[in-house]
Formats: sequence, C-alpha cells, structure tokens
Amino acid sequence: MKTVNFFLVRHGETIANANGIISGISPTDLNEHGKQQAQDAAESLKNIKFNRAIASTLSRAIETAEIVLQYHPYLKLEQDTRIREKNFGLYDGKPGKTIDIDDFWARKREERWADIGGETSDEIEVRCREALNQYVEEANDNDNILLVSHGNFSLVLINRVLKAMEDVLGGDPKHIFPNGSITKFRYENGEFKIVIMPKVASEFVDEE
Repeated sequence: MKTVNFFLVRHGETIANANGIISGISPTDLNEHGKQQAQDAAESLKNIKFNRAIASTLSRAIETAEIVLQYHPYLKLEQDTRIREKNFGLYDGKPGKTIDIDDFWARKREERWADIGGETSDEIEVRCREALNQYVEEANDNDNILLVSHGNFSLVLINRVLKAMEDVLGGDPKHIFPNGSITKFRYENGEFKIVIMPKVASEFVDEE
C-alpha cells in the first residue's frame, strides 16, 4: 500500500484579511505582508522534492503557490475548486463591521448556513475527501504533494479527516492556521494522519 506526503500551506495575508472582510469564495489579493509570508513558506519548503502542486482556484491561493514554486520550476501548478475556501453565502465578501457578527459566529458554531446560501462543514468534508482520495489514487509511492488552500477548509481537514483537533470548526482559523503556515500530513496504511501540526513557516522543520 502506497504512502503519500502532503504539505498544506495556507495562503498569505490578503487585503481582505487585513481589513476584517469575510473572504470566503470572494476574490482578494495578497498584500505585501502576505507576499512575504508566502516567500517565507517558499524558503521553508525549497528543499522538498515535490511531485505535484495543487492550489485552490482562488487568486490568493494561486499567488501563494506561485511564490512557493519559484524553487520548483519543473512543476506546473494545478488548480482544484474542491480545496477552495468555505462559502459564507450572504456574508461572503462582507466587512465584519457591516454585518451581524454575533449571528455570523453563531452560524459557524451551529452549522446554520443553508438559509443564506452558505456551506456546511459536512459539505466541505465531502469535497475534501473526494479531492484527497483522487490525489492518492493518482500518486506514486512516497510522492510529495504541495497543497495551497484556506483557513476554514483546513479546519475541516484537520478536524474531520485527520482527526487531530477537536472543537475547532466554530472558531477563527487564524489561531490554528496562521496565514502562510505549513502543515504536513500523510496517507499511510489506508488512512490520513497528521505528521507536523500547523507551524508558521519560520518554525516548520521537516526532519524526515
């Protein structure tokens, strides 16, 4: 049975992040600090021999991935909607100060999104598992795969798929997955498991 290593990077800080906007699936670009965070991730990962690189279809993830891949010019970046950020429905793209923020956090805790067109953790889990299973199926033994994604997507991954953290889905992902952070997980013996918990790039060391 094959083993596949995944290196998950959360995109760098964006203009929306810095201005308290609920990004979700809305477009926003990296700010200068975010570009530096992506560069820091690139430096931490430059010696990993990646076999594949996949980013969410959102521009902030693509831009982060392109910065990381400066040290891996042999790779062509792929994009996959299945690893994009959570859709927050009517709250998507809105500044936090212009909405009922208590309602927003209550909906996160209680998974109440259907009535405003948002996406539940159950729905994210389905697309997350579908994507990861396909990547494993297409990989060779001991491949290293770079994934560049988002905070709320990553909360579902670490809670539901990796089962490495409890009671995190209702919280703010920045406390677990800071912008530009790196997480390593692995598919081995038929299951996904955490290898290195989320680290800011300067603290990430892969000693394997």
